[in-house]
Amino acid sequence: LIQQSADTLLRLLNDILDFSKIEAGKLELEEIDFNLRDTLDDTLQTLAMRASEKGLELVGRISPQIPDALIGDPGRLRQIIVNLVGNAIKFTEFGEILVDVRLQALRENEVELVFSVRDTGIGIPPEQRQHIFESFSQVDSSISRRFGGTGLGLAISSQLVGMMGGEMSMESTVDEGTTFHFSLLLKRQLGSGVSLPRELSALYELPVLVVDDNNTNRRILEEMLVSWNMKPVTAASGEEALNKLERARVAGTPYHLMLLDAMMPGMDGFEVVQRLGTDPNYSDMAIIMLSSVGQSTKSARLQDRGIARYLTKPVKQSNLLDAILSLKGLITQPEVAEVSVSGGPPLHVLLAEDGLINQKVATKLLEQRGHSVIIANDGQEAVEWFERESFDLVLMDVQMPEMDGLQATARIRELEAGGASHLPIIAMTANAMKGDREQCLSAGMDDYIPKPIRSQQLYDTIDQVVNAAASEAGMSAVSDTAVPSPQAFPSKETQSQEVTPDTQPLDPGEVFDPDGALEGVGGDADILKELVELFYDECPKLMVEIHTTLAAGDAVALRRAAHTLKGTAAVFAAKRTVASAQKLELMARESELDTAPDALSVLESEVERLKQALASHFPPRTEIR
Repeated sequence: LIQQSADTLLRLLNDILDFSKIEAGKLELEEIDFNLRDTLDDTLQTLAMRASEKGLELVGRISPQIPDALIGDPGRLRQIIVNLVGNAIKFTEFGEILVDVRLQALRENEVELVFSVRDTGIGIPPEQRQHIFESFSQVDSSISRRFGGTGLGLAISSQLVGMMGGEMSMESTVDEGTTFHFSLLLKRQLGSGVSLPRELSALYELPVLVVDDNNTNRRILEEMLVSWNMKPVTAASGEEALNKLERARVAGTPYHLMLLDAMMPGMDGFEVVQRLGTDPNYSDMAIIMLSSVGQSTKSARLQDRGIARYLTKPVKQSNLLDAILSLKGLITQPEVAEVSVSGGPPLHVLLAEDGLINQKVATKLLEQRGHSVIIANDGQEAVEWFERESFDLVLMDVQMPEMDGLQATARIRELEAGGASHLPIIAMTANAMKGDREQCLSAGMDDYIPKPIRSQQLYDTIDQVVNAAASEAGMSAVSDTAVPSPQAFPSKETQSQEVTPDTQPLDPGEVFDPDGALEGVGGDADILKELVELFYDECPKLMVEIHTTLAAGDAVALRRAAHTLKGTAAVFAAKRTVASAQKLELMARESELDTAPDALSVLESEVERLKQALASHFPPRTEIR
């Protein structure tokens, strides 16, 4: 009783001190480096006992795209989470509490995150919601008497969020639950990103069975494992787990690792292990037992039953990864080729592309997946490389000088007729015109990705195409989880709409969209900086080429130059420049050059706007020409 009273008084004093500092404008936030995932996981683990005592599931999820290395005030972030989760535990009698962190915006030096804390508790009546963030406020006096508290937690948390550049809101349904949302603007540590340890390559496509009766837990664990390039399958009960284990064994695709919840209705995790312990077919399978805090009294049973590791819930992501990696010597799986950290087996790729910026984008994205790249600057070079070296894949730009991508593909297919195996070829083009799809397929291309190249679409299309080629050749597929590529050839109606720059309000996001450009290069700010510098050098050359070819009446060369500029601008999500270049390209395609000078004038204006917009974010090393 003395300990509980002391803790209550200490929390009250801390709340009053914080509240007084905020009111007086004296509370200062720290700006220090911290790891987001560890901060959230450690905070939730301090609350796990309280949740477990009430029989509640407490789970946390952070979107895989969010970088770990941030700058801010982790202590105040923990305070906000503790207040919100503490309230959720207090007002929830059964069910679960989920803390979810989603990516709102990823920029060069900062990240905007949205945190949500969702419970299945008593909810808040509509007439009380407007007062919920006020000081010393609770739903009503009976709530205060029943659950205790001062009503300062939400008021302090809301003000802390505001000081950290965000805002807090809530939504609630009586007797169903409440969700609090808050956004935060946090700085990124220099060179930060989502990084994975190299040891993960040993676990590539490892079959894992995830067994948990809680749907949210299953989804979160599955997402973690997928982000590590493993192959999880889920089961909602002990009985379902045993059935899936047996089916996989009979099919010759056994599971090599199982994540098993200890406490489940019906057949719990210990009974599952007991059943498996009598079957020699599963003696080589590694088992990690997951259990809520306070249930570890059964841990003495683990060694006798062959359980390799024991982790408490909510599972800390770094602890789970460490546990799995520590077991890799015990896990038996088929021999696989060396793999890249974030994708399938490394490929030797021929990149046929005449645009320097698009060369840079594609090369960087491919190298991030561990692929090796040879660059051909036109179709003729691509054919020559094909004749003297073996490749796993070709990325082929459609519009190139000397020999275009269609001609180069047709020539490669002719050479293959002499007995060479089928080489997968993926078209790359900013075109989406009627008839382009038929042209590409007729030339022998296997698939298509539009420009600007987007990282995930590139990776998914490569997986799909190489998978298909491997299946046709009777080989094992590269990835069973590849996402089918989007509709490759959109209809003419879905093309970029023509823009008349001077007749409508200027939207800065259409001149240059930093978030869209960063997303296109996989979130790598260093790559984006390199591309901007390259643009400062290459854009004047392209504009000179456009002027020269238009003056000479060379529609073919003009079309190619405008097409290259369009693809270059698309890398920066510069919609207005893209639309202006596309208009000039269409005129050249149809040999309608009478009004092309007017279109060129518009394009020049948009290019200048783009240069200035880029310069405001990435000052050039030398004067822009």
